[in-house]
Amino acid sequence: MLTHRGDVPVRVYAERSDGTVVVEGRILLYVSEKPPRPGS
Repeated sequence: MLTHRGDVPVRVYAERSDGTVVVEGRILLYVSEKPPRPGS
């Protein structure tokens, strides 16, 4: 999976109480850099 700076691939998986898989795959979350603290 090709990602860009800040992209974090996350596996997702969900199943119902009877064991049936309802979600399975990967999503990309974008994580931005923390802004600098004032006075730094």
